[in-house]
Parts: sequence; C-alpha cells; structure tokens
Amino acid sequence: MLRRYRIVIALIALIVIVPIAVVVFVCLFDWNNAKVWVETRASTSLGRDVAIGGDLDATWRWRRNVAGKDTWSPGFRFTAGTVQIGNPEWAKRKHFAELGSLDMDLRLLPLLWHRLDIPAIRLVKPALDLELRKDDTNNWTFAPAEGSGASTWTVALGEIEFDDGSVHVSDAARDLDVEAEITRLEAPIPFGQRVEGDDPSTRREVIRRVGREAAQRLRKAADERASHGQAKETDPYEFAFKAKGTMHREAVKGSGRFGGVLALQDPKPFPVRADISVGATEIALTGTITDPTSPDAIDMRLWISGPNLEKLYPIAGIALPNSPPYATVGRLTGHFHPRRSQLRYEDFTARVGGSDMTGTLTYRSGDGRPTLKGDVDSTLLQFKDLGALIGAAPPGEQPVGDEGSPQPALGSGDARFAGRAERGRGEGDVDERDSGPEGVHGPGAGGAVGHEVGGEERERQCADHRAGVGSPGSRHAVKNTTVALHSRCRRGAVGCRPS
Repeated sequence: MLRRYRIVIALIALIVIVPIAVVVFVCLFDWNNAKVWVETRASTSLGRDVAIGGDLDATWRWRRNVAGKDTWSPGFRFTAGTVQIGNPEWAKRKHFAELGSLDMDLRLLPLLWHRLDIPAIRLVKPALDLELRKDDTNNWTFAPAEGSGASTWTVALGEIEFDDGSVHVSDAARDLDVEAEITRLEAPIPFGQRVEGDDPSTRREVIRRVGREAAQRLRKAADERASHGQAKETDPYEFAFKAKGTMHREAVKGSGRFGGVLALQDPKPFPVRADISVGATEIALTGTITDPTSPDAIDMRLWISGPNLEKLYPIAGIALPNSPPYATVGRLTGHFHPRRSQLRYEDFTARVGGSDMTGTLTYRSGDGRPTLKGDVDSTLLQFKDLGALIGAAPPGEQPVGDEGSPQPALGSGDARFAGRAERGRGEGDVDERDSGPEGVHGPGAGGAVGHEVGGEERERQCADHRAGVGSPGSRHAVKNTTVALHSRCRRGAVGCRPS
C-alpha cells in the first residue's frame, strides 16, 4: 500500500513539477544565446532565410487579449526584434517581410504532441512584399526545406494582428504594382459607418446616374437578410490605408480602412471599405472578406463607374465587352480569383449608355469556358448599347474580324441573359419586316437577338462576329419585350480567343 502511495505522489510531482520547471527555464533562459539555433530552425521550417537582428525573449502569461477581451489563456509569449524573412529566388525584392518585432503566443502542453498551437501572432511595424506570378505561384506560401523533418510538426494559427506599416503588392497577371501605407485609427470605427474625411464622390455619382431607387433596393435586400438572421456580426475598422501605383500602365490610387485582426481558427467576417481609381474607372466598396482562411471569399456592396466595361478586365479578370460609359451599384458575393471565380452580382442597377438594367448576374470560371448568366429587367434598352455584348462593334468603331483585331485576345466565354424590357430600341440593318418567329435579326447582322413574339421565345447563338449589328439606316422598336441572349464571344474581341 505504501509503495502505491509513493507511485501516486511521484506521478503528481511529475505532472506538477516538470511543467513548472519548464516554464521557469524558458522564462529565465537568455534566448539570445540560442538565436542562431532559432534562426536555423525557422529557416528550415519556412524554406526561407530568417534573420533576427534584435533581442529574443520569452515570458509567461496567464491571460491574453482576444478580440478586445481579457481572456484566460496560459502560455508563453515569444518576442523577436527586427525580423527579416527572405523571398524566393524569383521574387523582385529581397525580403518577404521586415518586422520591427514579431510577437507570438504559444501554448505549452500541445508541444508534447509536436503541435505548435499559436493563438495569436502580432506583426509590429511590418513592411511586407506580396508577389503573384502569371502561373499563380506566390511568395506567401511556405514549404519546409526538403529533408528537414519539419512536417512532423503541425501548426495551428488562431489570429493575425496588424500594426502600422507598409505593403507592396505585385501581380504579374494584372500588370499591377502598388504600394500601400497603413496607419492605426485613433479609435475603432463601427463597420459601415461613415466618418468625416470619407470621399463620397464615387458613390454619389453612381447613384446620381442610376437613380436613388437603386440604393433603396439594396437597403431593402440587406434588411431582409438581417431579418432572416443571415447578417453576421462584423468587427469594427481599426486601420486606414492609402495606396498608389500602376495597373496596365494606368495610375492606381486608393484609400480606405479595414479591421485589425484576421481570425483563422474561428473565422469572422473581416471588414473592408475602399475608394479606388484605376485610370478613369472609379470603384467604391463596403463589405467583408467573409472567410479569412480563404481571402478570395467576399461579400461587397459595389459602386462602379467608368468609360468602358472592357476596362474592368485587368481589374477583375472577367472579360466584358466594349461599351459606352456606364455606372452600376449592387452586391457582389462569392469567390474571386483570376482563373477560378464563382461570383454573383445581385440586386444591381446599371446604366450603360442610354440603357438601364436591373437584376442579377452570375459568373463562373475555371471549368472550361467562363460563363456569364443573368436575369435582367429594363425600362429602356437600346441595342446600340447592348450590341457589344452579343458581338457587335460599338458605334464609331471599325468592325472586328479574325485578323488584325484592334482588341487583344485575352480569354473566351459564353453569355446567357433573360429578362424583360418595357421599351427597346435598336438601330441597324433591321426593320419591322425582318422580325418574325425567329426574332429580330437582319442580313449581315453577325448575330441575333431573340424576343418574345406570339408567346414564343427563341434563342439564337452568336459566334465569330465579323461585323457590327448592321449599318445605320433603319430602326426597330419593341415594347414590353422579353429579351433573351445567348452569345459566344466574337473572335479577337476582348475576353475571346478562337475556340
């Protein structure tokens, strides 16, 4: 019996004394003596050069701040001053990150199971370089050095906290090069709230052009989602940014604000507000990155205006046609990626030239040809504005053929739209005699627009367009018309390659 008690006491002592001894050793040890070892292990684990120019220290904490709340969470805090993390050899700049210091919380017990449980990492005074190549390889994906054995450890990262700093972004696919300066706000700003100093010009101009009913439609849809419990609590804005650079040799300027913490283990919407100009294209947005573990997952309210829809391709990676000046407002949700996008633009209102449209569009890419589908209503639809969507050259431009196209070949895709127009107006080589059960079309039109005649709706496919929608001369007007389009991009058009 006495021996059994001794064993129990020894086990209790082992369970209590060993962790205490580990904590005391870690906190009292001068980690600067192990700096070379830490640099080597970090470099091996990341597959990059890591250098620590400042002090390396460790402290024990019983509690820590989680989402602004003091929380019981015993563990170590490691602090490394003046940290540099190298870039891969192909990158333009030498360092991926230069930090004034890197603060990292680390739980003790998971280390016994080769698990790095990191509740939070704080990037203090960061200078980051984010680079994306045309083949989709990037410099923010890390892989352990071969033969390092680092894969025997697993890493669980909870939160990434930001600080004042700078970010350089280079995207070869979009020919984008931008520098952004980040500063902490004097006080957090609730999500969606406007404050003095915000630039409302883009939002006001879009609403002026599309009508106040557009804003009311979006607000009503948001209220309905909230009433059904679909709206999620969103953290406040904590940082502001200003950015400038170039995209396809056009000037880029932007400003806005965003949240302070990226929650990865328990993802919460990350708030973003921005006003951006790319050349003559103006974009304003308010919304969230819905899942920080997948940064391309978005839920944004957009206000966009510009001289030509075609110019959105380098910005969004979505091939759109030449068009007259336009303005649109709506809600964009889904996953946004240059080559694998699934997006839904809903409750939108737009004015393209003299035409107005409302409805919902869906876009999908990544599985063969990209597709754009829509359910669109209009009170005034002018086919000179819509013609480019089905392959016609906009007024004043030369017809586009297979060879010598004035537009670059950037992609390929299909478009399908259905909707209702109260009034439609077309100009070109069509007249009343050309309309019939096959729809509105004419010789040399290069495509067709189907509309409901006698209760029957037909669709015609438009492909390989070599000319515009006829020549000026005759007019055709339809009222209370359902318009259905199924369009395959013409060869040589923006967003098209010969299939």
